[in-house]
Formats: sequence, structure tokens, C-alpha cells
Amino acid sequence: MALINTIIAPSGIELIKHQIAAILKTELENQKVLQSDTFPINVFVDRMVPIDKSEILVINVRFESLNPDSINQYGSQETGTFTIDTWATAKQTPTKRGDLLSTNLRDKITFQIKAILQSNFYVTLDFTPGLVMSSNVQNIEPYEPSNNQDASFMSMARLNHEVRFYQNYKVEEGVLLTNNLANVKLSNTDLGYKYELIN
Repeated sequence: MALINTIIAPSGIELIKHQIAAILKTELENQKVLQSDTFPINVFVDRMVPIDKSEILVINVRFESLNPDSINQYGSQETGTFTIDTWATAKQTPTKRGDLLSTNLRDKITFQIKAILQSNFYVTLDFTPGLVMSSNVQNIEPYEPSNNQDASFMSMARLNHEVRFYQNYKVEEGVLLTNNLANVKLSNTDLGYKYELIN
């Protein structure tokens, strides 16, 4: 006979992972408008489908690891690490190399992501008080995929983000996305779970 007769709420890791993706979709779309950019902002969560060069820009948020400490009967302080991969594709032009255009786009978006996550507006990732204790970018690593066999060049960078939070199921039950992020939704697409703007 089961002893737990209430619904187990989503873990802090699950909430934080989706919150990061929703924040990035919202803020990057806003930067796209402010800077008059034309490339798409494709933000996914836990995407496993290979990136296609026709997508131009793909951002994938994943949960990487969890380290709990200070555990007691009421909950625990936990540190979660999340990876945010930015894939960028560009074609060579008569005047500019495709690899340079690709890495320029990759770096532009990666450092926009860093600026967003380190902004004072997102110290607690826009959660109501009680969940996130700290949120910090740990490092950024560029990678050069070996699939540049045509006129399109693809590059990637991985940002590692560490979030320290308090895991308490009673607290978690009331933690939701805030109104500031109510303009995005999670859609199940052929390529994976993707965040999209609500028109």
C-alpha cells in the first residue's frame, strides 16, 4: 500500500530548466527586435534530434548534474548544473568567410545569453522568493563541429550555468512561471520540445 497519497510536485531542477529556456526565448526575441536582426530564435529543452544547418540558430537547454547537500527532513540545499548549447550556421559570401560569420553569430548569441543570465533582473531566475538561492554562469567552451563539408559552416559553444536552490516540495507546489514570461509556451515539435512566442 502506498504511503504517499498526494501528487509529488515537479522538482526544482525541472522548474529551473524550463524557466531558463523561457527566459532566453523571451529576452533573445526582444534583443532581436531591438537590434533589427533577422535570424530565427530557436530555443529547445533536452533536444536530441541532430541540428540541421537550415535552422541557422539553435539553443538547447539541458540539465547536466545535481549535487544535494545540507539535507534534513524538511528539504535540502542543492546545486544543479545546466548546459546551454548555441549552434550557429552561416554561408560563405563573396566577401566574407562562412566560418567567421558562423562563429560571430555563435559568440553574439552566447554572450547575450551570458548577459541575460547574469542580469540583476534574473538573480533568482524570476521565481518568487523561496526556491533559487543563487544563479551563476560558470564557464563557456567553444566547439568546432567537423561537418562543414559545403558552403554552410556550423559552430557551437556550450555555456555551463550553476543554480543553487532549496528543494522543498511544499514550497515547490506554489512555484510557477511569473507573468513576465507568460508570452511563451512549450510546444512538442518534430525536432523536440521548443519554446515559442504566444501571439
